[in-house]
Amino acid sequence: MASVYIDAEEPLCISGDNGGGIFIWEIAAPFRQDPLRKWSEKKDWRFSGIHSLTISKKIVLFTLEVEIEQLKLGH
Repeated sequence: MASVYIDAEEPLCISGDNGGGIFIWEIAAPFRQDPLRKWSEKKDWRFSGIHSLTISKKIVLFTLEVEIEQLKLGH
């Protein structure tokens, strides 16, 4: 899962994974092996990781974690 934020000064890629990790990457050459910033959303038995990312104009990051129980019920 990834979202791209394009800014004239600093283009960024923001990615999330099934483990609840969120990473901010610089889009530049050469590619860096480590993200600019990383953090982890709280995860417990009900959640299966980051499933949606969106960014507002003020670079506020919103995430959505899907509950495992909802997935099992088909909702």
